[in-house]
Amino acid sequence: MNKTLQWILTIAIGLVIISLAWPIASFSLFGTAEGTSIFSIDYAIAFLLMIIPLFVVGLLAVSTYRGVTKWVYAGYGLATIEMLVLAGLVFSSLPFTIFVIGILFVSATSVYGLVQLKKER
Repeated sequence: MNKTLQWILTIAIGLVIISLAWPIASFSLFGTAEGTSIFSIDYAIAFLLMIIPLFVVGLLAVSTYRGVTKWVYAGYGLATIEMLVLAGLVFSSLPFTIFVIGILFVSATSVYGLVQLKKER
């Protein structure tokens, strides 16, 4: 695949994932009672919803920059899984356990990919 096309896809995926994840994270805090501790589960969910897309976009950007196609395609797969999880949160009622499993899978694989890219340096 052409590197220019990879950069265009990376930017497009980043814009779509982040523009969908940030409003969902913000909306998840609307039901939080006033005076709730910042270390509550509501804030943890919002934090995860804001941070995990940045890991996926970071994996895509670093692997595209270094030209490691294996991790570029892995990043595309993770972005797809993440979009399905986020769309499932918005458009249907997924059980909380499936949400947690999806987020943990995407975040663990993204962090693992970033570590592997750092080792390949």
